[in-house]
Amino acid sequence: MANKNILQSTLLFLIVIFLFSVSGLAKFFTDYLWFDALGFSQIFLTIFKSKIILFLIGALTFISFSSLNLWVASKLNKIKGFMSFKVKSMILLIISFIMGVSVSSNWLVVLQYINQFPFNLKDPIFLRDVGFYVFSLPLFLIVWKFIIISVVITIFLVILHYLQSIKFDFGITDIHTGQVSGNSMSVKKIFDGFKKNSMIHLSVLGSLLFILLAVRHYLSRFSIMYSEAGIVVGAGYTDVVAYLPIVKLLMILAIVIAALFIVWVFYFSKNPKLKKRHILMYGLIIYFLFAFVGSVFIPGLVQSLKVEPNEINLEKPYIENNIKFTRIAYGLSDVEEQDFSVEMNLDSQVISEATGTIDNIRILDWRPLIQTYKQTQEIRLYYDLSGIDIDRYTIDGKYTQVMIAPRELEQAQITQDAKTWVNLHMVYSHGFGVVMSPVNSVTSEGLPNFFIKDIPPVYSVNDSSLKISQPRIYYGEKDNDFVLVNTKTDEFDYPKGNKNKYINYDGVGGVKLDSFFKKVLMALRFGDIKILLSSDINDESKIMFTRNIQQRISKITPFLKLD
Repeated sequence: MANKNILQSTLLFLIVIFLFSVSGLAKFFTDYLWFDALGFSQIFLTIFKSKIILFLIGALTFISFSSLNLWVASKLNKIKGFMSFKVKSMILLIISFIMGVSVSSNWLVVLQYINQFPFNLKDPIFLRDVGFYVFSLPLFLIVWKFIIISVVITIFLVILHYLQSIKFDFGITDIHTGQVSGNSMSVKKIFDGFKKNSMIHLSVLGSLLFILLAVRHYLSRFSIMYSEAGIVVGAGYTDVVAYLPIVKLLMILAIVIAALFIVWVFYFSKNPKLKKRHILMYGLIIYFLFAFVGSVFIPGLVQSLKVEPNEINLEKPYIENNIKFTRIAYGLSDVEEQDFSVEMNLDSQVISEATGTIDNIRILDWRPLIQTYKQTQEIRLYYDLSGIDIDRYTIDGKYTQVMIAPRELEQAQITQDAKTWVNLHMVYSHGFGVVMSPVNSVTSEGLPNFFIKDIPPVYSVNDSSLKISQPRIYYGEKDNDFVLVNTKTDEFDYPKGNKNKYINYDGVGGVKLDSFFKKVLMALRFGDIKILLSSDINDESKIMFTRNIQQRISKITPFLKLD
C-alpha cells in the first residue's frame, strides 16, 4: 500500500513537472515567433543566450562550491546519518537550479555592465565616474548577494552533516521532582561534540563569511549616493560625516574577525580544548552590537542634535552638489542667464505678435472632456474614448495644440449573448478612428469644436496631413486578449446605421499560423484548444497578442523606462 502511494505521488509530481515544462516551452517558442514577426528576433536570442549563460554560471558555481565543501566534510568526518548521498545530491540540484534561475533574472544588469560607456563625470564624494553607479555597482551588489547566499547555504548544509555525528541526549525530566536524569544538552556540549577537523572546516567558512561582510561594508559606502535620509536625495552631511566612518569601522572589524577565525584554526589545531574560544565570541558580539547601534543610532543622533539645528550651513555644499548634478542630468548645465527688462505696455500689437501662444491657451480640461467625448463620440457601447492625450500638430500652417483620443474596442462592454469565442477572438478585433478637438475652442452649445469625429472619420479642416489612411486600431492602451485575423470569418469593421461593415485584415502585424506546430504552441500558450480545432483558421491566418503598446515597447526595449 505504501509503495502504491509513493508511486502515485511520484507519477503526479512528474505530470505536474511535465505540464509546467510544456507550458514554459510553448511560451518560449511563441515569444520567439512574436519577436520574429516584428523583425526583432535578435533581441530575443540575445536575451535568451544571456539567461542560459548566467543560469549555467549560477547553478554550476553554487553546486561546485557546495559539493566541494560537503565532500571535504565527508572526508573529515566519515559518518552515516539521515542525509544519504542521494538526499544531499537532490538537495544540491534543487538549490542550484533555484540559484541559476535567480542569477539569470539579472541578465539586463550584466549586459548593461558589459556594454557600458563612461559618463566622463565624477561624483564629488568618491570621485568615481557616474557610470560606476549606473552600470558597475548594481552588478557588484548582485554578485555579492549570490556569493553570500551560496556561502550561508553551504555552511548550513555542512553543519547539518557534522551534527549527524553528535549523539543528542536531552535527558529525562521527573514530573514530580523536576529533576533531569541523564545528560542535558547545551550549546557548549554541541560545540564539544564537533570533531577537531569539523571545527577547522567551519572556521574557514566563517572566515570567508566575514570577508564577504567586509566587502559588503565596502560597497555600502557608495549607497549614500542614493540616500534619501537628508534634505536632498544623495549624500548629505550625516551620510558623509557620521555614516561613512561607521561603515569603514565595520569593514575593519569584519576583516579582524575573519582573521581571528583563521588564527583560531591554527590555535585549535594545536590545542583542541578550545580554551581561547571566548576571544572570537567577544569579537562577534562587538561586531554585531556596533553594526546595530553604530549604523542606526549614531547617524540619527548626529542628524537630530547637530544637523537639524544648523541645517542650512551644514547641508549647503551637498545641496549645491544636488542642484549641479540635477542640471547636468536634465541638460541645463550650459544655460546662459540674461536679464530682460520688464515693460508694462501690454497693447494689441504685443498680443498680435504672440498669436502662437495666445491661440494655444488651453481652456478645456481633459478630465471633464472625457465624459463629453464618451457621450457624443463613442457611438456604440463597445467603444471606449477614455485615453485622451494632449498633442500638437501643424494644421493649415498653424502650430495647434489639440486633445486627441483613439476609439478603442472595449470587449467587456459587448453584450453577454454576443460574447462567443468567435466574436471575441475573430469578429470584434479592433477599434476605429480617433476624436480630435482644439484645446481652446468650443461650439455655441459649449461642445468641443471637433477637427475629427464620427465613424467613418469626418473632418472639419482641409489639411491633408490630418487624413487618417488606416483608422483601424489593433494595438492600443487596452490590455485586450489575443485576436485572430485573416480567417474565414469576416471582422467587424464599424457600424453604419442599422447595418455593420466587415473587412479582412490586410496588414503585416501578427504571427502567421501557417503550420500545425504553431497552432499547437498557441493553443498551449493561451490554454485554448479552439485555436487548434477551429476550421476558420487557415495558413494565411495570423494571431495578435501582447497588443498593449506599453507592454510591447517594454518587451522590445527592456532597457528603457517609459515616463
